[in-house]
Amino acid sequence: MTGLLVVLVAVVVAVAVAVLLRGRSGGPPVDRSTPGPVLLVPGYGGSRASVEPLADVLRGAGRDVTVVTLADRARGDLG
Repeated sequence: MTGLLVVLVAVVVAVAVAVLLRGRSGGPPVDRSTPGPVLLVPGYGGSRASVEPLADVLRGAGRDVTVVTLADRARGDLG
């Protein structure tokens, strides 16, 4: 019976800690009135040219766009 009580107390404490930590704020809220930057990464075997049309449309809409160029057309090791 004592073992069950210890487990029950441990679960209650764990839940309480999780609830308290979840309620904490990491800082001020993010201003969502201005869209953030866009990072475009070509898919496997893709190239920068494959995402440039999308980048052009996004830039035309006023977004800050960065297109990432991956080595070996994204077919190699990322490490």
